[in-house]
This record gives sequence, C-alpha cells and structure tokens, in this order.
Amino acid sequence: ERAAAEAKELAARSLAHGFEQKAAVEAKVKEDQTRAHELELDHLRLEYEAKAAESEAKAEAAIAEEQQRAKQTARKLKNDGVNRARVALEKTRLAQEDLREQHAKLVEAARELKDESKARRAAEKGLERERRAHAASRLAAQ
Repeated sequence: ERAAAEAKELAARSLAHGFEQKAAVEAKVKEDQTRAHELELDHLRLEYEAKAAESEAKAEAAIAEEQQRAKQTARKLKNDGVNRARVALEKTRLAQEDLREQHAKLVEAARELKDESKARRAAEKGLERERRAHAASRLAAQ
C-alpha cells in the first residue's frame, strides 16, 4: 500500500510538474506572441511615420513650388503692369504732343483768319473811301 501511495504521489507530482511545464510553455508562447504583436505594431507604426514624413515632405515641396510659381506670377504681373504703365505714359505723351501741334495749328489758323479779317475790313474801308471819293467827284462834276 505504501508503494502504491508513493507511486500515486509520484504520479501526481509528475502530473503536476507536467502541468507546470505546460503552463510555463504556454506562458512563454503567449509572451512570444505578445512580443511578436508588439514588434509588428512597431513595424506598422514606423511604416506609417515614414509614409507621413514622405507625404509631409511632398506637401512642403508642392507648397514651395506653388509659392515659387506665385512669386513668378507676381513678378510677371508687376512687370506687365509696369510695361503697360510705360506704354500708357508714352501714348499720353504722344497724345499731348498731337494736341500741342493741333493747338498751334488752330492758333495759327486763328491768326490768319484775324489777319484776313483785318485785311478784308481794310479793303472794305478802302473800297468805301474810293466809292465816296468817286461819288464826290461825280457830284463835283455835275
């Protein structure tokens, strides 16, 4: 009986040791699985961060390119505006010159008309004097 009890106790200890080893192995497997999941999550996080950094770099490059285009467009518009202003100024200057020339021509024409008017009045006065003198000489002849 004692041998049977010892055998039972040995079997129970052996079974308990087997359960302990099994529990230890399962705990180790769970720990390894947990570590594997943590490593996978770290890997995914690093991939995400790399993609986010790449996306941010592309966005910054696109923004810088757009800013450069905007600066170039602003310079072009400014230059176009300056050139348009120069053209407008030149057209204004030419128009002023044309107006001065037209004014000078009109002043000259007015002088000529005034001179012609004076000459016509003088001629009319001279004709009137001649008529009076002729009329007076006719009256004296009668």
